[in-house]
Amino acid sequence: MVPGGRLIVSLTGTQSPASASDGSAQQIWEFIARILDDMASRGVLDKQKLKAFYIPVYSPSEKEVKEIIKEQGSFSINELQVHDSIAGVNKAVISPKMMAYALRAGIEPIILNQ
Repeated sequence: MVPGGRLIVSLTGTQSPASASDGSAQQIWEFIARILDDMASRGVLDKQKLKAFYIPVYSPSEKEVKEIIKEQGSFSINELQVHDSIAGVNKAVISPKMMAYALRAGIEPIILNQ
């Protein structure tokens, strides 16, 4: 970092604090936990590795990000953009199978490296 420099931060988040607690994301992670637990009970995954497995996930709202940056004080926000990751996607084509593929792409490498 240099004085007057710019920092670009890209992170997952939510549209509002309410959407972070609506339960849908939590339900997905609980579903994944049940699947991994089942796999460990069948011997597909090592039970000790599963017990140590942890993915710290939190998706702040735009308001939270602004508050944290302001409170910390080292940076100022010149521009903040919120992007809908499925903007322009026909919601009718988002099937459970497509969601499973997306989740697999995201978490399978983490699980395999445990």
